[in-house]
Amino acid sequence: MSSYRTHWDDTNLVLKHEAMSSPKHHSIATPEHTNLIQAQVEGHENTATPEWTNNNPTQDEMATDNSDDEFDAGEEFRDRVNVIKNGADTGYNPMSEALPKLPAYHPSFIKAEKYCSELMEDAALVLKNAEYKDTRILQLLEKASSNQTLEYPKPRIVGLMGDSGVGKSSLINSLLDTPDIALSGANGEACTNVITEYHQAQPSQKAPFMAEIILFEPSTVQRILETHLGSYYRYVHGSVGTMDQEAIDELNAQVSTALETFQALFANREEFSNEERTKEFLEQAKSASDSEMLQKLYGWIQESISKCGAEGGIIRRSVYSPEELGSETERFIKSCKNLLDENDCHVPSLWPLIKTVSQDVPAKQKPSDLDATPQDIEEHERLMAAYDHVCRGKSRLTSLKKLERGKAKQTFTQKIVDLELREGLILMRNRKVTTIMRQKDKNITQDRALLFVFAVSNSDYIKHKDGYDLSEEIPVSIHVTGIPHVRYQLSKMPARSRLDALKHYCHGTVEDMIGSLHNWSQQSIIQRRVELTELVAKPRAAVGAEIFKYVAELKSVLESCILQECEDCQEAWVENSVRLFETWTKEWHGSTFAAWCRNNGAHKTKARPYVSWNAEILGPVSKDLTTAWQIFDDEIATAKEDCFAALVGLVDGIGEDLAAEEGISMEPMAPFLSSLASKKTLLRKCLDDFSVKVKTISRDTKLNITMDDEDPDSFLLQAMSPLYAKCAKVTGKNMHTQRCTLLNDAMSKGGPFAGFCPGIKKAIEEEIDRQQSVVLGGVQGVFNMVLEDFNSTFTVEEIPDPKRDLLRSQIQQFVDHAQAKINGPLATELATAMADSE
Repeated sequence: MSSYRTHWDDTNLVLKHEAMSSPKHHSIATPEHTNLIQAQVEGHENTATPEWTNNNPTQDEMATDNSDDEFDAGEEFRDRVNVIKNGADTGYNPMSEALPKLPAYHPSFIKAEKYCSELMEDAALVLKNAEYKDTRILQLLEKASSNQTLEYPKPRIVGLMGDSGVGKSSLINSLLDTPDIALSGANGEACTNVITEYHQAQPSQKAPFMAEIILFEPSTVQRILETHLGSYYRYVHGSVGTMDQEAIDELNAQVSTALETFQALFANREEFSNEERTKEFLEQAKSASDSEMLQKLYGWIQESISKCGAEGGIIRRSVYSPEELGSETERFIKSCKNLLDENDCHVPSLWPLIKTVSQDVPAKQKPSDLDATPQDIEEHERLMAAYDHVCRGKSRLTSLKKLERGKAKQTFTQKIVDLELREGLILMRNRKVTTIMRQKDKNITQDRALLFVFAVSNSDYIKHKDGYDLSEEIPVSIHVTGIPHVRYQLSKMPARSRLDALKHYCHGTVEDMIGSLHNWSQQSIIQRRVELTELVAKPRAAVGAEIFKYVAELKSVLESCILQECEDCQEAWVENSVRLFETWTKEWHGSTFAAWCRNNGAHKTKARPYVSWNAEILGPVSKDLTTAWQIFDDEIATAKEDCFAALVGLVDGIGEDLAAEEGISMEPMAPFLSSLASKKTLLRKCLDDFSVKVKTISRDTKLNITMDDEDPDSFLLQAMSPLYAKCAKVTGKNMHTQRCTLLNDAMSKGGPFAGFCPGIKKAIEEEIDRQQSVVLGGVQGVFNMVLEDFNSTFTVEEIPDPKRDLLRSQIQQFVDHAQAKINGPLATELATAMADSE
């Protein structure tokens, strides 16, 4: 099977397609929240099922996500059919879709963003053109120049999953509104073998379309060659006659993959010009790891990579059209048997060596300018299997199966009636699928949030997009295809993060800049300056203690929530695993048992469907730790707010201490004290960034704990892979008994679970310690800015300087202008965006 991984960020839509080597569903993760999209296709109907844990729709919206408040084709559809009847149809235009009524998409939001950037640009221009420049002015010029662009959150991942060839590439093309940007084949034909990402074009790139093909590391390439050579060698020289049918089938599949891989990689060489010559060459191997042959093969690969212009393991291509991009990247994504170079020689297809293909493409569709709130995909195989069963079962409703294509003699009215019936049945099915999937999701994951379900029909959407006439089967209305609805809902996801980013930029970065300039322009002479400077600098010394307290609280919560839960549940996990292996030992044939050992516990044969021992082992682990991890996430937020309150107290204490000093006039202090408000916003940003990092490693660690596939970060596979490999090597008369005993003994002594607690503790605490220095440096930097503002506001004596006085006057004029804009048009535009939103 294959899957798409999809990132949405505030300026990018990034789509990632991943080819899977096994027929199971795959789950992926990103920080903070959970988001899952699964695509299941029966005919041309897709069901995508994302779950939002932030910016959730209301319960009424969740009742049915593809609105079914009416079963007829609707006025929108009737109008279009009449246009088609008159021969004037030009196809559906996605640009006609409206964005959600949220602040981030309101025209006033764009104006507010522009006002902020212009203020920073104007500040930099005033300072750059000044004839007077002291150390403080140079510092402010650097700050204004480096903060002219609003920073949005990094991309987050959304997963789109489905079996090979079901149409995920076509769906991605529709969502991006860029035909053929993702390779798509005939119905049911899988054509993407490599993880492929799609990003919005960057402003700095020289051509509209750009691709980065990232190669595997040399050690991985060598391991790929050795694996495939070893498979073929065992096929030729092994004792196939003593193998059972399952082992033979497995070996045949490995040989088929090896031959396909070698013929793709070395299509330019006579030794691999066809299957017979490929076999003849490989049969010259002296052993399963023939170093001489492997060295020769690796040398040929290096030649091919060099001809592609790879630098640092990356091949780059820049082109001017999607067609050129497809042509340039095709051989890095799939086998191209008929591809010739300028000398009419076959060109090798390097896809077996490619880690990812990252493509930057121009954004044509408004909702491409988006970002997801942080997502985290963690659902295990049992959940995926349940979704699969529900989708496929409900797709075969008897009523739908009985619908026939429109007949040539049907009247126009009859076609509309049949279409309305079809739409009604589809919406009824979607409602049933949604209800059952939510029930299963809640039972399996114990998640408090409802599952959000999309049902989409890409083939009908494409008919609308391309245009059609009445001689064809009329597609369901554009509303029922679901794709505009998906775009609309995904557009809602980044709205909050965009708004938060703009508020921080406005009230933190911009206002801090204006305040610092104002302080410098209002510089005055003050007595006891050294003493007062020490008073202002004093809170900075207390910052370290507050951050240390914050970090200590996080570690304490980690210990009491997650680690303690692991210790308490470990015995039950062990008992469950031992019971499972005892069952498999009794019920599974020896050769079948051995096949699963050889394949790290996850496999399928003709006799048995795909089964993952690892997923079964981890079932209780995921369930038991879900609540503990939720508590930990909640405590991270609580500890952050406590730390922020303490830091704000230190900032407010500066004004209180200055006011308590005898003989000090507070009137000259007013500009400095007012600038402290923006420092609180900057402190909030430092703690928010730290919190996100901690949540990220927390979510990643939970994923690694509950991940059952062959990922190097999987805690379970790190412990079980050597054990499976040891079992696979067992030979002799009592092979099956010895293997079973080996596994049972290992599991009864704690197995992989013994490493869970120290692994979790190490991963999260190491990241907390790394980020502690970062957040401490950021917070101390804010208090340093407080001190810099104080020192630039007050002096002991002043030497007359006309250039400095002129710059003060210019800066004060700019500050007056900036404050008027912040309190006037900027505040108005933000308020308008908020008021006019949903």
